[in-house]
Amino acid sequence: ITLLRFVSEKDKFEVYYQKHLARRLLHQKSESHEIETEMISRMKRELGNNFTHKFEGMFKDVRMSKEMTEAYAKHVRGLGEASEKQVDLSINVLGGNNWPKEISGRTTYAEHDEAGLNYPPEIRNLQESFFKFYSKDRTGRKLAWAATVGSADIQCLFPKIPGKTSGPLSKDRRYELTVSTYGMIILLLFNDLPEGEWLSLEDIQGRTNIPQTDLINALTSLSVVKTTKVLLKEPPTKAIVKAGDRFTFNREFTSKTIKIKMGTVNATSKVENEEERKETNDKTADTRKYVADAAIVRIMK
Repeated sequence: ITLLRFVSEKDKFEVYYQKHLARRLLHQKSESHEIETEMISRMKRELGNNFTHKFEGMFKDVRMSKEMTEAYAKHVRGLGEASEKQVDLSINVLGGNNWPKEISGRTTYAEHDEAGLNYPPEIRNLQESFFKFYSKDRTGRKLAWAATVGSADIQCLFPKIPGKTSGPLSKDRRYELTVSTYGMIILLLFNDLPEGEWLSLEDIQGRTNIPQTDLINALTSLSVVKTTKVLLKEPPTKAIVKAGDRFTFNREFTSKTIKIKMGTVNATSKVENEEERKETNDKTADTRKYVADAAIVRIMK
């Protein structure tokens, strides 16, 4: 707080703090909500309500989303449709003005949703089910699904390899994979793929409509990184995925741990690159113009 008093561009500090806080909250990387709220309370005492109202709104959304997730789970249990393939949903409903539009660093939620991302049928059914539940008491609202900031836990079975009589490959192996939403969409394509068949980069993009950059990053983490190579890539190089590469399920995958977190090739913790930083500076400058105009009008009155 003492350092913050000497920051001349407090509006720019607010923008960056909002982006970093959003990432910590959505990816459960905040070590303590109590410390986060204490910091916001101190900023509020120092700089006023206007400076922190978006931060407080974000915490309110997270709290309400947790309650909504519990209510939806209770609703689903009441339907009596539970099965082994039941998908558990943990949802975050983000209020429009509280959260930065560029949490992913590149695009807004609505642009992603309207791009026509092809979710697997079981996920699409889940989305429709939640929307019906959400709309019961909230008429006229629209939900845009933000695939760039989601993740999924997938229970994956790797069957034993015929002819193997010892070692991990001689028996079925079950792992729980934590992947990005894009990684989940890609992996579910291989559920019904016949043994010996491959899907090319172009096939996967045509079936999923995942933006090419995100698709390449997701496939590289699933097929190139040694510890998380659940897909085989052809040609089997260590280079990043490129056009023409083909993929299939890696039946011989083994791991010493049951729970495996898939890393990402690009640095997800990095909020901006140079181009995006310039865009932030330009937006800040535009906002300041309106503040200056308002101050001039107030003085003239």
